[in-house]
Amino acid sequence: HVGEAVLRPFGLTPLLCRYPRQIEIEVTNVCDKKCLLCEHTYWEEPSRNLKYDDFLKIINNFPKLLWVNMTGEGDAFLNPDYLDMLRTLKERDITTFLVDSFNRITPEIADELVRIGIDGIHISFDGATKETYETIKKGCDYESTIRNIQYLLTKRGTKPIPEICF
Repeated sequence: HVGEAVLRPFGLTPLLCRYPRQIEIEVTNVCDKKCLLCEHTYWEEPSRNLKYDDFLKIINNFPKLLWVNMTGEGDAFLNPDYLDMLRTLKERDITTFLVDSFNRITPEIADELVRIGIDGIHISFDGATKETYETIKKGCDYESTIRNIQYLLTKRGTKPIPEICF
């Protein structure tokens, strides 16, 4: 708890700071890739997914939540509860961004991301050429990632969301 005396110089009161309105949630550290720039490649942590019930406990602790970035040190789509988590956030009208390599996005997943109204996707795309990309993103396929991105953009059409960031 931050004391009132600390907050006053910044023009804030404890009531305004009671709950964060923006959070990041790590949904997994499970990954089948060995990307050169990822700490996951070099650590000895046990692999695990965030369970849906635990996810609900997290977001229920933030009643004024406005924005969530679904991220992690792994491939979120390897978490079987991931799409349900995204649906839940959007059902609660929470702005939702995610981070993904887009290497394993199927047309069905892309369709669902557009349908539920994901607000933004940060695509982890480390390299402008096939050689550079596949050297850095060990286990990812350049052509399939490009196809997955193109499919999503076609499916999105002229809508502004999901916003695509690299």
